[in-house]
Parts: sequence; structure tokens; C-alpha cells
Amino acid sequence: MTNPYSAPGSRIDPVPAMKGSSVKAIVLGVLIDIGGSAAISILLMLAYGFIAAADGDSSEAITRLGELRQNSWPWIASSVIGLGFSVLGGYVCARIARQRELLLGCILAAISTTFGLIVSASYYSAAMNLLLAVASVASIMVGAWFGRLRNVRVP
Repeated sequence: MTNPYSAPGSRIDPVPAMKGSSVKAIVLGVLIDIGGSAAISILLMLAYGFIAAADGDSSEAITRLGELRQNSWPWIASSVIGLGFSVLGGYVCARIARQRELLLGCILAAISTTFGLIVSASYYSAAMNLLLAVASVASIMVGAWFGRLRNVRVP
């Protein structure tokens, strides 16, 4: 006998997640990765310039900030934070696309790494360019992988 006061039963199938735009995902991933890395580099250079000026460095020394050594704190900080933006770019790309996340992450990594090599080819050694490219690809793919895991969990 059924309870007349209970709600009627029905089988509800989960709604499949709609796929997002691959182009939009890659464009936003590139903007986050490259734009965020560039913005943080500019902010760190400004901070370094203000600190150098407060310490009494000459204006010539401050204008040579673009020639930072690879073991200086602004260079290391901007590299680490830039890799964080690479992870975020890969994650956003995967979350927006909701399809072929790792493939789109590879495309995003190729675009970002190519841009990075074009910009820094004459500034860094071949070994440093290779190290930065590998770190960038790995960071983007980690972000895409986390985005894919999140897409599987949440429809």
C-alpha cells in the first residue's frame, strides 16, 4: 500500500554538462597566463625600483632593472608567480571548455611557450629557455588536469 501523503516518485536523470567553446577557453587561458605573468612582472619591477630608490641607488642603476640577474629575488618571484598564472590559465581553459581538456591544455601550452620563447630567445641561454618552456608546459598541464578533475566531479 502506498502512502497518500508522500511525494510522487519519479526517476530524474542528471543533466549532462554542456560543452563550452574551445576557442573561448584557449583565448582566456592565454590572456590569464601571459597577461597575468606580464602584469606581475611589471608590478615587481616597480616595487624593486621603489625599494632601490628608497635605498639611495642612482637613477642609472634603477633604469637598468631590465638587466636583472636570474638569481635576483624579483626574477625568481616573477618566475614562480608566472608559473602560478600558467596553472590558473590551464585550469580556466579546462573549466570553460568542459571537453577535451588535456588536448586544449596542450594547445594552450604550445601557444604560451611559443610566445615565451619569442620574447626571451635573445635574453636567456638555450638551457634556460628550455627549462622555462618545460616548467611552463608542466604548469599549464597541471592546471588543465585539475580543471578536468573538477569537470568530472561537477556536471
